[in-house]
Amino acid sequence: MRHRALPYLLPALQALSPLLNSLYAELGFRRQRLRAEKEFRRRVVPTVGYTQAMIAPRLQTQLRPWLRELIDTPGLVDKVTERLLHEASAAIRESMYWAFSFEAGGRLVSAGKNGSGSGGTQDIRALFVPLIWERGYWTPMLPGVLRQSLRELLYAHGLVHADEAVLVAPMSFPPQTVTQLVPLAGLLDFALGGAVAAWGPAVAPAADLSSAWEDWWGQPDAPAGAPVLRPLEVRLALLVIVSPDPTDETWVALQPWQQEARTELLLIDRFDSGAILEVESEADLGAESQQAFLGWIDALNDLLSSTDTPVIVAAPPSDAYTACGRGAVEAGCQFVRAYQESEDEDAPVYLIGDSAGLAVELGGASHRMTWAPDGVLMPGMLPVIEEVIQATMGRRVERSIGQELDRLSLIGQL
Repeated sequence: MRHRALPYLLPALQALSPLLNSLYAELGFRRQRLRAEKEFRRRVVPTVGYTQAMIAPRLQTQLRPWLRELIDTPGLVDKVTERLLHEASAAIRESMYWAFSFEAGGRLVSAGKNGSGSGGTQDIRALFVPLIWERGYWTPMLPGVLRQSLRELLYAHGLVHADEAVLVAPMSFPPQTVTQLVPLAGLLDFALGGAVAAWGPAVAPAADLSSAWEDWWGQPDAPAGAPVLRPLEVRLALLVIVSPDPTDETWVALQPWQQEARTELLLIDRFDSGAILEVESEADLGAESQQAFLGWIDALNDLLSSTDTPVIVAAPPSDAYTACGRGAVEAGCQFVRAYQESEDEDAPVYLIGDSAGLAVELGGASHRMTWAPDGVLMPGMLPVIEEVIQATMGRRVERSIGQELDRLSLIGQL
C-alpha cells in the first residue's frame, strides 16, 4: 500500500529536508542541525541528483541525516511534531510520519557490551503484525500460543534464519500508538533499546535473550496495550528482529528466495520493496517469497483456530504504516463477509471517510474504524482499500469522502 500512496507524498518528501533544517535552528537545536548538515554534505550531496523525477530510495537517502537527529533527540521530536501539527499541510505531516516510521523502525546499531559498540554491527528492525479480533471482547494480552508461533513459524517458513533473533513484545498495541509520531517514536525507542540490552556482547544471541526481553517489557514505564479489543478492530503485535552480518557460510546456505526475503526485511530502501537480486528469475524469487509469507499467515491462523483463539493475523510483518492499512482492509472484508448473505448481490459496499474515522457499510449495517485518527488513513490509501475490498469480496464499492482530502492525515492530534 505504501507504494501506491507514494506519488501523493513525493512533493512533500522533497520539501522535508529544507523544512527540518530550518526548524532545527528555529527551535534551538543548533548542534543537531550542524550534525545533519555535515552528514548531508559528506554522504548525500555526492550521491543524490536532485530532479523532479527523484525516486523514492534517493529521497530516503536525502532525509536520513535529519531523521537520525530526530531519532536520537526525543525533545526535538516533540517540538518538531507540535510545529508540524499546527502549521504544516497534511501532506507534510503525512510524509513526516511515513519517513520517520521507516527510518526509526529499522536501524543499525552496534550491539557491543553495554551498548558501547565493541561488538559486531547488528541490524535491528521493528515490524508490526495486524491482528483482527473476530468475536466477543478480549483483554489484549497476546495469547501464549500466538506469541510463540509468531516467532517459530517465521523460522519454519524460512523468512528469518538461525543466526537471527526474533523478539515478540508481550502485549498488543492500539493503532493510535503507531499512528501518532511521538507515541510511535517512544514505542520504537523502547523496543529497539530492549533488543540492544538483551542481545549481549557477542555477535550471537545471548543465552538469556528471551528472559532479558521479558524483563525489559515488565518495567513500569513499558508501553501498555489497550484494555479492551472489540470485534473486527485492529491491534498490532510488535516483532523486533536482530540480524548479525551473515557469515559466508550462512549466506551460501540460503535459497535464492530466502536471500531476497532477508534483503527485503532489512528495509535497505525503506520506501521501496527492497533490493532485487541480480539473477535471471526475479519474478520466481518474488513469488517464492510471497508464498512463504502467505504460508506463514495460513499456518499461524490454522494454529490459532485449532486452539480456539478467535483472532486472525491479517498480514505478514511490515512497517507500522502498512500494517494499519492492511488491517483496515481485512477488517472491512470481514465485515462484508458477516453481512453479505442477507443482502442482494448487487448491493454495493460503501467506504466512508469523514472526521470520525473510516467506515464500511453494507445494507443497514456499518462498521466504523475509529482507530484511524483525524479522518481516513490517508488520501493515497483509500483507493487501495477500495480496490482490494472490491476484488476480494466481488462487490461494487462506492467511496464517499466527507472532508477535503488535503486536510486529512494519518497523524492525529497529540
